[in-house]
Amino acid sequence: MKLKNYFELRLLAQIKQLLKILESLYITYMFFCAILPEPVEDIYRNLQKKSNQNKDRKKKSCFKQN
Repeated sequence: MKLKNYFELRLLAQIKQLLKILESLYITYMFFCAILPEPVEDIYRNLQKKSNQNKDRKKKSCFKQN
């Protein structure tokens, strides 16, 4: 019984810690959403496009060499 309570208390402590981390991440996300000129999703989407374009260029250059 004591062992079960111990594990339940440890689990609750870990959940509380996780909630604090999630809250901190949410606050950080809201901060960046407020200060950036465009939504974070747009910035991420643009970075993904650039990354994909660079990958495509590398693939094309590999094909040209062969």
